[in-house]
Parts: sequence; structure tokens; C-alpha cells
Amino acid sequence: MRKLFWSFSVVMMALSLAACTDEKATRTLTFMDGDEVLLSQNYVVGEALEDVQYPNLNTEGRTFFGWSDAIPNTMPDTDVTLHAVWAFSDVIDYEIVNEEVTLLAYLGLKPELVIPSTLNGYPVVAIGNAAFQDNAIVTHVTLPEGVKTIGDDAFRNSSIEHLEVPRSLLSIGNRAFQDATSLTKVTFAQDSQLESIGQSAFSQASALTNLHLPERLVSIGRWAFQDASGLTSIHLPGSLTSVGASPFRGASNLVSITVDEANATFTSVNGVLFDQQMTTLLKYPEGMELSEYTVPASVTEIGEFAFSYLGVLTTVLFAQGSEVENIGVGAFQNARALTSIHLPASVLNIGTSAFKGATALTTVTFAPASQLRFINASAFEETVSLTTLEIPPSVTTIGSHAFKGARALTSLHLSASITSLGRNAFEGAQAITLTAEVPSRPSGWHEDWNPLNRPVIWGYTHE
Repeated sequence: MRKLFWSFSVVMMALSLAACTDEKATRTLTFMDGDEVLLSQNYVVGEALEDVQYPNLNTEGRTFFGWSDAIPNTMPDTDVTLHAVWAFSDVIDYEIVNEEVTLLAYLGLKPELVIPSTLNGYPVVAIGNAAFQDNAIVTHVTLPEGVKTIGDDAFRNSSIEHLEVPRSLLSIGNRAFQDATSLTKVTFAQDSQLESIGQSAFSQASALTNLHLPERLVSIGRWAFQDASGLTSIHLPGSLTSVGASPFRGASNLVSITVDEANATFTSVNGVLFDQQMTTLLKYPEGMELSEYTVPASVTEIGEFAFSYLGVLTTVLFAQGSEVENIGVGAFQNARALTSIHLPASVLNIGTSAFKGATALTTVTFAPASQLRFINASAFEETVSLTTLEIPPSVTTIGSHAFKGARALTSLHLSASITSLGRNAFEGAQAITLTAEVPSRPSGWHEDWNPLNRPVIWGYTHE
């Protein structure tokens, strides 16, 4: 009997303990935004949830759509996790590093986007690399004060038409607006702090017609406005100290480049860009409609692509006393209206592709006592109308493809001073007859220097 009583007591104690445990059982209700826990609270199973306090949501720049499920009336006997849902039209992908936000992508459907100054309580400081690249929806973007950088390729090949830039922006990355062919306007805030524009930043932004560069700009990268064919004029501020090679190549409608008088690095004369000392001619605007231009006597170098892609200029002259030494890479490349040029005796070097594609060029002459030493690779390639050119006896080097495709050239004399002659130097020059002072091919001439096996008169003394 005592044993039975003990068993009954144990059972009653277990039931009592279980009842006590059930009365105090709790489960967790959690609110989340992505991977972030907004609020997590324990509730007794069965407890009414009608007075639950919702967590604070940072909705700036986003539209809250609701929670992923309905909040139950009472706490069930399971944990409940609810996720914030945002309207798809305002989705912004971003990352937080060192308590600062970089915008990574906009995935929404609104063509006009005002980017918030903060996300998740942290300041937005950067538009990340390729954030809007290939975006075919967004046309107008307003950046908030606080953004310091626009990353590489940020708006490349996008449909953006207008960008509003805050005072805080310091840099525009490489290729940031390359191929953004709908971009017509970039508005910089008053007293903009912009310091740098990267390589090819606005390359092929063909609809951009006017751009007022901020007064604190320090550097413009190589090819920054290449093929920005809508640009008609551009003004360089006084603070500018660095301009990369050929930033305006292919800007076919550019008629004037002006420079602030306070600039100590660059200057402009009649719309043509020079360094401050006027020793390097940096760019003759491709949209100018003059047929003749005289290079000032102070110039010692014609810069890369300085006269490239010109469609009107037929004659380039050099002022009396000219001391030009170097004709830069591509200096007259595709200057399709240029018909003749007389190079002063001071010229030492004709750069790679210097006259390549100058299809109307018929005559190149050199001043007596020419000091020319180098005719570099492709220097006269595809000068299909060239009929007259006498290589000065001072020349030592002719690069590969130097006269490739010069099909109208009928004769050319090679002096004994030429110790290096590149591969396929006369490829496609199908009418040419060559005379050479040396009795046979020197060791420094490439074995394929004359690929068409055009006639060569060896041991010829040029009168």
C-alpha cells in the first residue's frame, strides 16, 4: 500500500511540474530588415500580441511595403520571425564599411532617383563601381550632400540624362559616364569641391553639349572627353594642373577651349590649348572651321592627337624661327582635310601614327638641313594620296608599317644613314620604286621590310 501511494505521489508531482512549466513557456517574436535584427522580444505562449510595439524603421530613400507575414493575435507555441518588405521600385543595394555607406546598385523602376543622405542610419559617401552600369531605367539622379566619390564605370552605358552633383563630391572615376549617350547635363553645386575627373570619364558621352567644370578641379584624366561629339566649348578652371593625353580627341564639334587667366599651367590662344609657356601645343579644337593655321614659334612639341580628326583644316604652317622638335603620337591622325605640310629643320621625331589616315595629304616637305632622325611606326600609314616625300639624309630609323597603304607614292630614296627599317614598312605601297644608297640590305633592316618585293635600286647615289 505504501508503494502504491509513493507511485501516485510521483505522478502527481510530475503533472504539477508540467502544468507549472506550460504556464511559463515563452517563444520569441523577431522583426528583421534583411540580415539586421530590428527587434527581438520573448512572449509567453498564448499571450495576446495586440499591443506589440513595432520596431523603428529607417525608410529614407525606401518605401515600406509591410511585413512578410501577419502578426498573430496571440503568441503561438513556436518562434515567429517577420521580415520587412520594401516596394521593389525603390530597392537600393548598399554596403556599410567603417560606418559609411557605398551605394552598390539601384534595382528599382523609377526613372528619377533622389539618393538619400543616409541609409540604415549611416551617411552615404560613395557611388560604387558600376553601380548604375547598363541601367536602362534611371534618367535623372540627384546625389546627396556627403557623397565624395563616383566610382569607376558607375554610370557607364546607362540611360542617365541629368546628374545633379553635390558640393561634397571630390572625384569622378575612370569611365564613370563612358558610353552614356543620353547624358545631356551635369549640374555641379555652387562652390563644388570636385578635384579629379578620371580616365575616359565622359568618353562617348555624345549628347553632352555643355559642361562647366568646377573652379577647384585639379586633374583631368587621359581621354576624359574622347568622342564627346556634342561638346562645343569647354572652359578650364584656374586650379587645373594636370591634363592627361588627348582628353578631347574625337570631340568633333568642339570649337573652343578657354582657360582661366589665373591658371599657372595652361593657356589658350584663339581657342587653341597650350601649356603655360606655349612650348607644347596640346589641342587644336576639332570643330574649328579655319582652313589654315600657323603654329607659334615658341612651340617645341606638337602633342598627342593635337590636330587629329580635323575635317576642315587643309594647311598647317610653322612660324618663322620655329623650333618644333617633336611631332607627337597621332598628332595629325585622321586629319582628313590636310593636303600638305612643310616641316621645319628643327623636327627630330615624327611620332607613331602621326599622319596615319590623313587621306587627303599629298605632299610632305622638309626644310633644308633637316635634323629629322626618327620616322616611327605607322607614321604615314594609309596616307593614300601621298605622292611627294623625300626622306631627309639625317634619318636613322623608319618604323614598321611606316608607309603602309601609301599606294600613290611612286618613289622613295633611302639614304645610307638608315640603320633600322621596320617590318612591312611599305606594305600596300604597290606603286613604289625604292632607291637605296647601300649596296644590300643592312643587318638592322627587318627581313620583311619590303613585303611586296617592290623594285629596289641598290647602291644608288641620290642627287
